[in-house]
Amino acid sequence: MKSLKTLLAAICAVLTLSLTACQKDAEELILGTWVENEVIYNFTQGGETESMSMLEPGETAEFTFNNDGTYTSIYHSVDGDDESIGRWSINDDMITMTDEFGPMAYHIDKLDKKAFNLTYTDSGEDEDGPYSMTIVMKMARK
Repeated sequence: MKSLKTLLAAICAVLTLSLTACQKDAEELILGTWVENEVIYNFTQGGETESMSMLEPGETAEFTFNNDGTYTSIYHSVDGDDESIGRWSINDDMITMTDEFGPMAYHIDKLDKKAFNLTYTDSGEDEDGPYSMTIVMKMARK
């Protein structure tokens, strides 16, 4: 019985270290500048789903993540550039990005040296009833 407890404690320690290492790897991989290739917005309410691209032709957006936990986003449109700054943090498979509008938590779908894909989900209810929405962002390293 004592050896089983020792084995379980060792397994827990290894899992804790590996999860910490994975998070550290993600924090290192995210550093640098990423360009959005695709941003899809899906809104479902009353059994109907609306899906649309959030980037119009000629528009681009990029995010630069710094090792001090800050980021800069620049949205380039035909009308000019719009820049914002904020803070980011990773916890498990989620990244929280906080700017002047508050925090938004995204699920990290993919993160490697070349691709960074995120999904934001939200749900609620308004005068037309319950709704759900997702925003899927696909980015490539600049």
